[in-house]
Amino acid sequence: MRQRGSCIIGRAECLMSPGRFGVICTGVPPLAVDKVLAAADELRAHFTGYFVFACRITKSQQLGNRQ
Repeated sequence: MRQRGSCIIGRAECLMSPGRFGVICTGVPPLAVDKVLAAADELRAHFTGYFVFACRITKSQQLGNRQ
């Protein structure tokens, strides 16, 4: 029995699913990955047993090109 949830981390929309999926981010600019991973730890504190397994940028995709 699986449940799904979603949340917004910055510009990334993340899908959550219970289990040992770890953290997999797709469509996230390299510089934003650290922020998503950091937020994932906060998510695990709020959603026990849930892990972020897929993230995608929902808005302003072009803004991640600055270094």
